[in-house]
Amino acid sequence: MEVDANLYEFLRENETGFVKEEYGIVLYVHVPFYELDDFVKIVGEHHFEEGGVDVLMFDETICFELNDVIEGQGHKITSYKNCFDEFEFKRYEKELLESESNG
Repeated sequence: MEVDANLYEFLRENETGFVKEEYGIVLYVHVPFYELDDFVKIVGEHHFEEGGVDVLMFDETICFELNDVIEGQGHKITSYKNCFDEFEFKRYEKELLESESNG
């Protein structure tokens, strides 16, 4: 299991989840405003260049999709399973594993 240790710990400490969309399962993290600088350092500024990145903004957090971040580092999404609710992960595990084997 290969993961980015800094990202892994960040995800373990913040709210994460899954959304099923037309094109597959999307992972997300809610980043508190006061931790935004730390998040940018962990994932790299290049994710926010050339037009930025789509986010959802809430009262106290910004919600970011994680698929491109994790897969862009050459890692498997399932390697981060302990960063998500166990029940929710099991709900989507089959689709995530199929996606990884097809990708």
